[in-house]
Amino acid sequence: MRTTFRRLAAVAAGTVALPIIAIGIVAGAASAAPGPIGDASVVPPSWTEPPTMCIRSVDIADESNPEGTRTGANDAIYSYLTFAITSTGCAFGGTIEYQTLAGTATTGSDFVAKSGTLTFATGSLSTRYISVQVRRDGAPGGDETVYLWLRDASALIDITDSLGRGTIVNDDFSCGPPPGLPPYLHPDYHCSE
Repeated sequence: MRTTFRRLAAVAAGTVALPIIAIGIVAGAASAAPGPIGDASVVPPSWTEPPTMCIRSVDIADESNPEGTRTGANDAIYSYLTFAITSTGCAFGGTIEYQTLAGTATTGSDFVAKSGTLTFATGSLSTRYISVQVRRDGAPGGDETVYLWLRDASALIDITDSLGRGTIVNDDFSCGPPPGLPPYLHPDYHCSE
């Protein structure tokens, strides 16, 4: 105890020199190197460039595909719209929720509703895919739309485009003679949507 008090008294009286060390601080690109206070090698931190947060950005692409025709019992019931989900930025793991939304296409008769959770693995920015079943038919009609909605992202994931538009391209046509022209006057039948 006496030795400690004597050292403190010597420090207070200024008769003992103790080195004081500055601790390195990193902010942006500037850093401080260890050294005595007042040393010219010590660089003060720079607050002009605040640290940036790195996140995973997720985007969904629009998709289109022919509807497909089902004329017999052995034909496939479904075709598919396959949406590509791309990631950029930092490869943090996490999840997003997705679900289909009806546009001009009808849930059940034109496409099968789908929802779920898409999981991103840490360290991977590979493209992910979600397929939506489209019901084939043989009925003429126009193109129809269905949407795939990305929502409820976990921490460190930013959804930059949350809605992918899927176009079900009509490929069924009604065939007959050109309008107003009897079939016997026109040997080639005209097909139109």
